[in-house]
Amino acid sequence: MSSNKRKLRQEVRKTLSTISAKSLQEQSQQLVEVLQDWLNDNPDVTKVAIYAALPLEVNLQGITELLPKIEWHYPLVGRTQMTFHRVSDPRSLQKGIFDIPEPNPQVHPPVIASNLDLIICPGLAFTNDGVRLGRGGGFYDRLLTTATEPLRMGACLTEQTFPTLPSESHDIKMNLILSSGQISHAEPSSSEFA
Repeated sequence: MSSNKRKLRQEVRKTLSTISAKSLQEQSQQLVEVLQDWLNDNPDVTKVAIYAALPLEVNLQGITELLPKIEWHYPLVGRTQMTFHRVSDPRSLQKGIFDIPEPNPQVHPPVIASNLDLIICPGLAFTNDGVRLGRGGGFYDRLLTTATEPLRMGACLTEQTFPTLPSESHDIKMNLILSSGQISHAEPSSSEFA
């Protein structure tokens, strides 16, 4: 199965490299607006984990300025684990491992992931039934194994949605998918690893 995932990751990266900067920006802005409406409609969701986007990922950064009352948390990647840290000003993030902007643990307090209301997850590909294909490091899957209480929302471009993806027992499914101008509930799956 890992070779299937590896090949699919290469294919998705190739597809992403053909997306124009304009399309990426337009889709990102549309998804920020959709997410803003959803968060306004769900006032109990006040502690949200978000991510600093890589160049070919949905960039949701604008949401933090639109909804300053929400507690925003960003991931910090270690050698094998990832933690979330409260960040009030995303401009304070620093380039970390993999050149991803991350919180400084000396400045940004860590939080217990289970205490979050929503964890927004990036990924290379998603299905409508919540299967997520990450970049291969397993950081989100390991964290989500222990943080079962928060809602899990996958965020992706339209080009990153697939009817099916390979899935293994350690892959953690999303509850919601933010893509194609909407947030949809992950459909029940007949997969043995649902």
